[in-house]
Amino acid sequence: MQGFKRKEYDKGVYFVDKILKVKLYDAGYRIKTVPDTFINALKSDIGFKRDTYYIRVENHYLKPQIHFKERNIKLETLFNESFNELCKIDLINTYKSISKMKPHVMPSDKKLLNSSTIILLCLMELSMFYGFDAEKELLSYLKGIPKEFLPTNDRKQRKRLIIENFVKVSMGGSTPEYDLLEKLQTAFY
Repeated sequence: MQGFKRKEYDKGVYFVDKILKVKLYDAGYRIKTVPDTFINALKSDIGFKRDTYYIRVENHYLKPQIHFKERNIKLETLFNESFNELCKIDLINTYKSISKMKPHVMPSDKKLLNSSTIILLCLMELSMFYGFDAEKELLSYLKGIPKEFLPTNDRKQRKRLIIENFVKVSMGGSTPEYDLLEKLQTAFY
């Protein structure tokens, strides 16, 4: 998330700034550690499946009066239907602001699978596992190379080639299969 500090913890990740903390974590992990009688109740109540992955997204408002631009947020405000609706919209907007990794594919043509694209495929796999933007990191690294080693024209050429290679291995702007936006909207409305 732009402007937030990213921190990882066991089975999850959170983004935090002075006003808001957004948590994403494996909600099924703890549930899977409880006794089977509880699991059976969950199966019948909500269709819980032990072999399925569950993620939970939470907004923790550190300074709700600043975030919502409302001075007097009280306990009774939390039971107000319009405030609950505002929280739902805010959660969806927060989720939208999280940068998601774009899916990548093996180039369909063998000629496109050169040393550079193989390295990019590997880097993109690692970026999905460790949660960083491979293209952003590569371009940032390129920018950090001193001009006496890599003049401006050479730098522009390298940047163009890097971007071309990313286009070869990406599915161009398609939605990642694990994007939860549609499911969040369905759950709320």
